[in-house]
Amino acid sequence: MEPMIWRPEPHDKQVNDYLDRKNREPWLAILAIGLVFICSVTLLVLIGTF
Repeated sequence: MEPMIWRPEPHDKQVNDYLDRKNREPWLAILAIGLVFICSVTLLVLIGTF
């Protein structure tokens, strides 16, 4: 059986660079959804009081 030692290959750097470009945290979308939710709840509460 061959030893289980990982050695980086040239293609691995390309894959890592691609993943670094594509995998981003969706902070802007999370903040936008949170803002819409808070505004919607506030609007419903304000409409409900009148």
